[in-house]
Amino acid sequence: MSLPVHNFLKTFVEALRNDVPRRDYTRLSKNAVNHARRDLMKLLEAIPGANFQNVKLLRAQLNIADHGYWSQFNLDTIEDAALEYYVLVKVGTETKTDTTELSTEQKEKQEKTGTDNEDVPMPTIRHVDTAELLRRSKEAGDKLIDGNSSIADLNDPNRPTKLAEMFTQLYDNEWTDAFAVLTKENVPERQAIEKLLGNLEAAFKNCKNEVEQKKLQLKETQSEQSDTDNLKNVTDEQINTLQQNIGDKVIGDSKNQVVRIYIDECIRLSYLMNVQNPPMVLLRQEPGTKFNSSHFKEYQKTGESVEYLVWPALLLHENGPVAAKGVVQLQ
Repeated sequence: MSLPVHNFLKTFVEALRNDVPRRDYTRLSKNAVNHARRDLMKLLEAIPGANFQNVKLLRAQLNIADHGYWSQFNLDTIEDAALEYYVLVKVGTETKTDTTELSTEQKEKQEKTGTDNEDVPMPTIRHVDTAELLRRSKEAGDKLIDGNSSIADLNDPNRPTKLAEMFTQLYDNEWTDAFAVLTKENVPERQAIEKLLGNLEAAFKNCKNEVEQKKLQLKETQSEQSDTDNLKNVTDEQINTLQQNIGDKVIGDSKNQVVRIYIDECIRLSYLMNVQNPPMVLLRQEPGTKFNSSHFKEYQKTGESVEYLVWPALLLHENGPVAAKGVVQLQ
């Protein structure tokens, strides 16, 4: 059994890497993007254990192309998104290979080339998760992406610059999905924006308190290792527990699963941003103040002053430089 045909997705990735640096977007039409997105869905469905979390950067590039936000393309992010695609296909191919007998020709080639040859099938991966893809990305990076030095530290996906990218993607993806669902439920647009902003800020505040409590506990019990190192070594199970405990407080009586997915991602990123040393900071711009274009982008209208906040800016630390711009509605 082979992987589903994904020629449109392959073409999309090739266009990202080869065409976008030349500012050629002809292969990134809405129709092409829609076909590529369908290919991606088929791939994820065909690979046991794979899900949206494995291709977050790739999904973000699809979203940028779909809306024509060409200026938001970032070459380093594009390379990492392409790597997600290459590793996903590689893992999927290996998973499928395990279910079938190798042909005589493959066996002969394997015997001739030896275990160091890149064509020799690697051990089967029966479950795919984000951590595994990142590990495989680091190992395969030099072969898959020639000359891309930025891949060398993909085994540290939670450094501040990466968290800033994830924060922007949270707004582009999960926020957009949750906003669409709320407005379809006849929640007024501004009320939906305020609700989602409140969810994010509540998640961040709760995570900040959680981290501060853990720091106090660490000081009482140990150790020569830094608080930051201890707190960064968080497992998926611990994140899931945080999401459950804090998410129940943040979401309230709502049963909306799309909003809950958004809140869970807010919690995950908020925790990781708060365990940095120093912690990262969310920055608001209050209504009636002069538009700060160095920290925020406009939402739908142009103007000189802020009508309301849509999405906070992210700072590397208190009073520090901007890691990711926020969004405000102007008047």
